[in-house]
Amino acid sequence: MPMIIFETDKAEFRFDPQLVIDHLQHLSRNHNRTDLQRCIDEISTDKAPEIKVQSYPSWFFPMAIDLLEQENGKVFCKPCGRAYEPGNLSLFPIGFGKTPFDVTGVPHNSFFKRLFRRKRHMPGMFGGKGFRCPAGHELIAVMTWIS
Repeated sequence: MPMIIFETDKAEFRFDPQLVIDHLQHLSRNHNRTDLQRCIDEISTDKAPEIKVQSYPSWFFPMAIDLLEQENGKVFCKPCGRAYEPGNLSLFPIGFGKTPFDVTGVPHNSFFKRLFRRKRHMPGMFGGKGFRCPAGHELIAVMTWIS
């Protein structure tokens, strides 16, 4: 069966085409992304043993994170020179957290310090998530939210 190959500077990701097609159909239906139908058609009609994702499309990074979170696919870490299953990778937050609802890094001061300090406005915040190999090499990281 053919594999979808997504390669970055740090890693090579391999996914089952049917899982990628299912995820693209989900995005197309639930997020009104009709432009993804062309990608679905290309993947389903391609008969090559390996289908390479071309030149880092912006939609594939979050999809790769989602598939890895569901423990689908295989990852080859280029610095290590080893292949890993997604279950062996560690998920880490970037910026202010994985989602806007689990914000990290915001200082929690005491009541008196908050009462008498100068008012300051929080800058726009952002966050996301990524994966590291067991040796600690960052394989992929994606910013998934901005406030």
